[in-house]
Amino acid sequence: MDSSIHIVDSTTHSNDKRFAYQVVTEPPRIRAKKMASTETDLAVRETPVNEAGRELISTGYALLAACRCGKLKAVQDLLVRGADINVQDPRGKSALVYAAMSGHTEVVSLLVEHGANLEVTSADGWTPLVFAVSHGYTNVVDILLKAGANIGFQLPSGDTVLHIACEHGYLAITELLLKKGARVDTPNKKKWRPLMIAAQHGHTNVMNILLKAGANVDSQDSYGWTTLHWASFWGQLSIAELLLVNGADVDIPHVDGSTPLMVAANSNHEHIVGILLTSGANIDTQSPNGSTALNIASSKGNISIVKLLVESGASVDLPDNEGWTPLMSSVRNGHTIVVEILLEAGANVDVKLQGGTTPLLYASWHGYLPIVESLITHGAKINHFSSEGLSPLISAALQGHAAVATTLLASGASPDLTNGEGWTSLMRAAERGHRGVVKELVRRGADVDFKRPNGSTALIIACEHGQFDAVVELVNRGALIELADKEGYTPLITAAQLGYSDI
Repeated sequence: MDSSIHIVDSTTHSNDKRFAYQVVTEPPRIRAKKMASTETDLAVRETPVNEAGRELISTGYALLAACRCGKLKAVQDLLVRGADINVQDPRGKSALVYAAMSGHTEVVSLLVEHGANLEVTSADGWTPLVFAVSHGYTNVVDILLKAGANIGFQLPSGDTVLHIACEHGYLAITELLLKKGARVDTPNKKKWRPLMIAAQHGHTNVMNILLKAGANVDSQDSYGWTTLHWASFWGQLSIAELLLVNGADVDIPHVDGSTPLMVAANSNHEHIVGILLTSGANIDTQSPNGSTALNIASSKGNISIVKLLVESGASVDLPDNEGWTPLMSSVRNGHTIVVEILLEAGANVDVKLQGGTTPLLYASWHGYLPIVESLITHGAKINHFSSEGLSPLISAALQGHAAVATTLLASGASPDLTNGEGWTSLMRAAERGHRGVVKELVRRGADVDFKRPNGSTALIIACEHGQFDAVVELVNRGALIELADKEGYTPLITAAQLGYSDI
């Protein structure tokens, strides 16, 4: 047993080693038979050794074990017998660290009186003061500060003890640290200040203390976010209210130009949006890319936010730098209800992107049937062409959206309307092999033998692309198989030359 115990001093006698092991670990009854009933023995009886203490003893650190378990008399005796007060275990924890992290004020005081190193750091870079703050031991923190512990010490992350106290919501420790001179706005490596840390963890009482101590309510982190940005992101209403009452800038942008209102709109926090608007947030502020809060909420499909912004007077047609209005953004992402809200609020149903794409054309291309129906109901131009030669019907035909094509045709879309290159919707459907769309177009009156300027018909185009199902449908619908294009190619010749034997 004795050979495994190393108190820390190679000159320590074996009897001293045995004594240290006994006073720290042995049950009172067994120990009483081996030792006199000294004050040390009586003190040890009052505090059982826990598993952490036994682990330290098993690795040869009797002083550390005694400090970890709060055995004051044992610590006194070990120090008298020459134990190294600043010994550290493999994790870099010293006797003072163990006493501080365990809240043993008397042991901490004893170690401080005997000259323990106040700034010794563990393998993680923590000092005794950091451990005491992290574990919430106010009295220990007070002892260490009075002894001269560095209140401005920063961890590798840049956090100070004030950051740590704010993270845990330790009100008394926060007050003590500020009273002892802790800097209220020291940033860590992410430029997070204690106020921001307290806010992120919802500790309004700690925030109040920091603000009264002069914390900068508008300080920004490395991303340009303020504490109000973070509160808007997490949806912390009470935090946002506290910040605004204390003068937070409601429209301050971060690095990408987003304001707290935009952040709240993106995160779908209706109550935050409401209080920001009540506090005077500019509802139509645009980020560097031109986005507004309404555009962001519309793109995300955040229905309640869209309603609130519209009711509060947000511009429904303000585009971003690429021409995307809130309506176009909601159509792009298939948010039918948002589309309805914006249309009812007077959004321009025929707004165009740079290439002439309208909401109806976009919705038709993507097969968003409910949105197509809503746009048509609100008067969208049904036969509009983009600069790329796409109409809503041609878009639906190309993508094979038969239900959308049916709705467009029933609402007045012309089946034989051609783009600048002479393509009809039927030709595009035949080219892609969308038999269902071909069938619907012909049923709705599309000219099955309509020719492009080069003489190609829908049947020739289907043969050219090997679209067997489309060929079958066109033939069944009466397409003339003998018609040739201007170069003399009939459907049969076209299919044969391209190797489509099944056709």
